[in-house]
Amino acid sequence: MFTIGDSFVTNTSILTYKLVTALGSDDGINAKSSINYKGTTLENCDVFYMSVAADARLLTSTIVADIGCTNETGFPIVFSTSYATSFDRVSSNLWQDVNYHLGDMKGYNDLSLNVSLLLYAAGLDLIDHVHFVFNNTANGPAVISVSTPYLDGYPPWWCPTTTSAANSTCKTAIPEISLGEATLIGAIGNFINASDAPGLAGNYTLAVTNAMQVTLAAVRTDLGNILPNNMLVNRNPSLINATIAPMFPADPDIVSTLYTDLITPDTAASENSDAWDPVDISEAERYPSNIAVDYLCRTEQHKSPGSILVAVSVATLTFVKTGWAVFLLILTVLAKHAQPE
Repeated sequence: MFTIGDSFVTNTSILTYKLVTALGSDDGINAKSSINYKGTTLENCDVFYMSVAADARLLTSTIVADIGCTNETGFPIVFSTSYATSFDRVSSNLWQDVNYHLGDMKGYNDLSLNVSLLLYAAGLDLIDHVHFVFNNTANGPAVISVSTPYLDGYPPWWCPTTTSAANSTCKTAIPEISLGEATLIGAIGNFINASDAPGLAGNYTLAVTNAMQVTLAAVRTDLGNILPNNMLVNRNPSLINATIAPMFPADPDIVSTLYTDLITPDTAASENSDAWDPVDISEAERYPSNIAVDYLCRTEQHKSPGSILVAVSVATLTFVKTGWAVFLLILTVLAKHAQPE
C-alpha cells in the first residue's frame, strides 16, 4: 500500500518518485489517500507535465516531471520526480571542468549513475546559460521558471507502452515539447515581461527543451517504455542531433555538455577518454517496469538447546510458583470455613 507523499522506485531503479494524486477507481474523481499496489506493470504511464527552474545567482537548477498512469477515466494515479543541480562557480573553463569531473565517473557503466550524469549535464547547461544571459542581456532575468502548458487532453509527446503498440508515429517521431509562458524574475526580485526584452525567449528556450527532452527519455527508460525515439537507449547521431540542440543563440561558442556527452561515439572510448555509452539495456530487458516493493517475511528459526532449557525452566518455575500460591489460598479459605473466628 502507498499513501500520498510516499516515495518509491521501479525495478529499473534509475529515479525516485513521490506519489502525488490517487483518484477513486470507480469514478476517477474522488481523491483517495492511498492506493493498493498489486504488482501491475507501468505500461499505461508516461510524462504529461514538465517544469524547469534555474537561478543565475545561486547557480542552481531543478527539473521536475509529473507522470500520469491513465485509464478510461483519465489519470487515476500521478507521481512526480525531480532532479536538482548546483554548481559552486562559473568560469570560462566551466565545460572543461565539468567534462573532467564527469570523466572520472563514466567508467562505472551503471544505469542509474549514467542517467544521473546526463541530467546533471542538462542542469549545468541551464545554470551556465541563464548565468550568461543574466550578465550579458539587457533586462536579463536572474531566475527563470518555465513549464509545459497544462492541457485538457494528453500532451503532444504522450506515448505510453500501450499507446505506442498501436501508434507508430508517437514512438518514432521526435517528441514535440511546447513551452508555456515563463516566469522571469530580475535581480531585485521584480517580474520581467518577456516582451520587454526582445529575443530573451530564444536565449533560454533551447537549454530548457534540452533538459526536458533528456528528462522525458530518462523517465521512459525507467518505466521500461523503450521507444525507437529514445536517444538514451537508441544512440543514433541523427536522432541526437534532431532532439538536442548543440549550441544556444546567446553563447554560440559554447557547446552543450549534454549534447557532447550524448554524441561522443563509442568507438572513441578508451581509458583516458570521456566517450561512454550512457544507457545499456539489452533487448531482453526492454519491458514495462514494476514498482519495487519490499515485503517483510516471517522466518522461523530453531532455538538453541540452552535457550530452550532456560525458557522451559522459567515457564515451569513460574507455573509451580503460581500453582503453589493458588494452593495456599485455597487452604486458607478452607481453614477459615472449618474454624471461623
